[in-house]
Amino acid sequence: WQMAPDGSAPNPITRSKQDKREPSALIDGRIVFRTSNGKAFLLSRDGQTEEEILARFQRINNPSFSPDGKTVLFTRYDPRFKDIRDVWVSDISGQNAVILTRDNKLALQPSFSSDGKKIVFVRADDTRENHLLWIMDADGQNARPLTSGKGKDLFPKFSPDGNFVTFTSNRKNNNFEIYIIGVKNRAMKQLTRHAGSDSNSCFSVDGKKIVYVSNQGGLQQIRMMDTNGENQVSLTQGPLESLDPNWTVFNEDNNL
Repeated sequence: WQMAPDGSAPNPITRSKQDKREPSALIDGRIVFRTSNGKAFLLSRDGQTEEEILARFQRINNPSFSPDGKTVLFTRYDPRFKDIRDVWVSDISGQNAVILTRDNKLALQPSFSSDGKKIVFVRADDTRENHLLWIMDADGQNARPLTSGKGKDLFPKFSPDGNFVTFTSNRKNNNFEIYIIGVKNRAMKQLTRHAGSDSNSCFSVDGKKIVYVSNQGGLQQIRMMDTNGENQVSLTQGPLESLDPNWTVFNEDNNL
């Protein structure tokens, strides 16, 4: 589905029966998504054509394009070891794929910075109990931890200026909330405080808003707030759940 930033004009843009997750928009209006069986597809702007990409890998997760649309990040389990998953980068054909993480860890949910020079991702520690945020160069070099401590830090996304990362964490009271952290000074702020679960946050294109998913009303719905956590509002409601929000921008549109 696609809607305006205020939640108005919701419109379905796909109609096939496959379960679709993790949409990521290209600057030309096309959208990449994955299905529940680990296939990745490119959706044309008009929603009429779904083209499978990276088919040679059979099953992938977390597809996300670089800002210029030339390369795609994704994660894939090592077929030899069920508990090892690496971050890969490739062109759309999948013929020039490179593994960016090779440390026998569980890595997931990579995302480019808006200039395409950095990647933020999740890496599990040796116990697999704690998941922390890491940042590395686009070629996989100079990886360093962004967060520390215990808990699960998940779904990281850069701000448009690259100075902040918003993410989900259960580091306090084992309840998943939305946080923001400075990339340089690592100063962290908790933005939501609900009894339910808040997750899957990302910045608006202008960097002034954050959208996220919350089940505080029972069903999972999309909400929006200022980057300081104020002015929280619901964008979706009704008997159906809404998941995995992301922003699309083309031809001066600014849609979710």
